[in-house]
Amino acid sequence: MLVEIGADAVPALAYALEDDNPQVRWGVAAVLGEIGEEAAPAIPALSYALSNDTDKLVRLTAADSLGSIGPAAATAVPALVEALNSDSDPEVRAYAALALGEIGPLAIEAVPALTQALESPDAGVREFAAIGLGGIGPEAAPAVPALVQHLQQDDALVRSAAASALGGIGPSAAEAVPALAQALTTDDDLFVQRAAALALGLIGSNPDVATPVLVEALGSEDAQLRESASISLGLFDVAAVPALIEGMSSDDPAVRDASLSMLQTITGQDFGPDPAAWQSWWVTQS
Repeated sequence: MLVEIGADAVPALAYALEDDNPQVRWGVAAVLGEIGEEAAPAIPALSYALSNDTDKLVRLTAADSLGSIGPAAATAVPALVEALNSDSDPEVRAYAALALGEIGPLAIEAVPALTQALESPDAGVREFAAIGLGGIGPEAAPAVPALVQHLQQDDALVRSAAASALGGIGPSAAEAVPALAQALTTDDDLFVQRAAALALGLIGSNPDVATPVLVEALGSEDAQLRESASISLGLFDVAAVPALIEGMSSDDPAVRDASLSMLQTITGQDFGPDPAAWQSWWVTQS
């Protein structure tokens, strides 16, 4: 009912964050998060709860709710960074990292702290720190080397989050393309492969490295990986054409069929399953 009331309930909810009962404080923090951006007047109270409440669940929920408020919670970035750096509980630190990403580019000042959090001994903190950096986007470019390191060597969930974060940073993460191509080719976790495939398209750089491995991924048995590779090749557009033509000569019939379909989609042409016909046409376009 309070969520349905929305903005009109926020003053009373903010006041209730000081209730003696931690279950009340937790519930209030959760409701404010569900109200979302309209709960912005409660940001100071949520920030105070995040920094000072003795109950872990209240602090965690305060961080989560600040993230749910989104960019309007930019004034809470210092409190979230403090929680990320120093809260005694790793789950609270993780949710602070996630909230910073939900605030987005306005949380740029948190990039050093999030980058440092990638070295946390807790895998959950590392995972959510990577997600937070991806949410901040291009402004998180200084974290690219650290994200590449964790893409190459960490727990699977952290590797997947690092790949997604590099995609979120976009063209500013161009130096990560070789590592992402390697992850797509050799990582033994499908979630990492899917994230790497999509990140390559979102970065959109170095097609000579990216497109061949994406074409190869078109033959994967995993439907979601094929979809991610297709999306990325579509983002590369005509830059993917040479690799797709080469893919039509693959020993894998699934790669051949998918390459033909993508060529037809990207170019609007149809020269059938003959790679030579496609190559002859492509030469006239170069």
